[in-house]
Amino acid sequence: MRNEYAETMKKTFLIYPVIYIVTLGICLLFLYLTALIPQQAIREHAAESATYFMNRPLFHKTVGNLENFKADNYADCISTGIAWHFGEGDAYRAIMAANYNRAADENVNVSFEKEMLREGAETESYARYWHGSAGVIRVLLFVTDIEGIRLVTTIMGLLLNGLVVVVLIKKKQYALGIFYAVAFLAVNGVFALSCLEYAFVFLLMPVITLFLLLNKNTTKPLWVQSAFLVTGMLTAFFDFLTAETLTFTVPFALYFIAVGSSQNQAESRKIKRRDDWLLFMKSGMCWCIGYAGMFLSKWGLAAGVLGKDAFVQSFDMAKERISGDVSLTLNMAGEKADLGQRLMGIFQRNAGCLYWGTEDMTAGGVVLITLIAVAVVGTIWYMARKEHYTYDKIWILATVAFIPVIRFLVVSNHAYIHYFFTYRALLVTVMITLYIVYETTVLSEQKGKNRRKKHGRKN
Repeated sequence: MRNEYAETMKKTFLIYPVIYIVTLGICLLFLYLTALIPQQAIREHAAESATYFMNRPLFHKTVGNLENFKADNYADCISTGIAWHFGEGDAYRAIMAANYNRAADENVNVSFEKEMLREGAETESYARYWHGSAGVIRVLLFVTDIEGIRLVTTIMGLLLNGLVVVVLIKKKQYALGIFYAVAFLAVNGVFALSCLEYAFVFLLMPVITLFLLLNKNTTKPLWVQSAFLVTGMLTAFFDFLTAETLTFTVPFALYFIAVGSSQNQAESRKIKRRDDWLLFMKSGMCWCIGYAGMFLSKWGLAAGVLGKDAFVQSFDMAKERISGDVSLTLNMAGEKADLGQRLMGIFQRNAGCLYWGTEDMTAGGVVLITLIAVAVVGTIWYMARKEHYTYDKIWILATVAFIPVIRFLVVSNHAYIHYFFTYRALLVTVMITLYIVYETTVLSEQKGKNRRKKHGRKN
């Protein structure tokens, strides 16, 4: 018996490295194949994209003065430029270097247009990211320009996220489907799909969710953990460091509620709680290993082609995103924020976007809105709370809801500067908060009555 257990564990631990290597190989092959697309086949649409970026601000708000409608043409211009340069010279070296047009004295859109006009523009390497998104852009440049590509991601994203809601409803998780849709809209998910920098997280998130909800094998922890290992890798591959935690937090929460809650019904509550926490921790570890491992793999592979400085520069930039100085003004050379100002700035900026605020929203305004929201939700909960409830999954869900805050604190430089897209990580916080309030109040009693009637008929 002991030998069988040891053999099972040995096979289990062998599976993860195999999955990692295979996934890494597929990602590399994808980029390599995109680099083989002839430059002439995409030149027309690349040039049209360069013109598009030249005629628009690098950063601009598309609806009034709302911060959560800030389009990042700067990042999308860089990604489109990288997609173009994938096709220059040796294919493997090109995808490792990830060059784009940039000169010290001009904006990236100017440099990119010079490249497309064959005027000779300087290039710079962006080797610390995989830029899987640039690979997708390069494929789509074969048939359309940047506007068409954004339309494709928007339509695909709406279909995928809409399908998640449909699947939840078919699984009788009506409230959960509504809360997912509300949270998606609260973080302006539709707009996020229209900007390539933001879109890929909102494409990966529903894909992994649908896999977990529809695949019968995901009742087995090994399948779930393997799925999150791959998801972490693909997030690092496609995402431009935006709201990356969404590809773990939302799929796990939805799976945990809709699928995990129906497992092990014969076990004691103590054993269920233990198994639930193990599932959460192992799934989270797999996602983190996949995510961090993918970055380290890229830095190592890039160093093999470009020299060890590529690894050092990537590592230094990672440290900058974690603890680098932030300015109290738009001028990065201005007065630096101390720890208290940094933390308040992270809260004010990210929460302000969640509240659909403008750049004029003050810290006091954000605090006031937060207190009002807490008071309203708290009052509703207190007045409608169940006298007795035994929903054992609340603490795990609350932990998942808190992950975005941990992310903001760990990568504080990035969360402070790029608040207008990092705030979208709070989608899971909104969704879980609504669900917990629902589950612990009389609002969910009808669901309980229906469940008891169903079991009664069976008996």
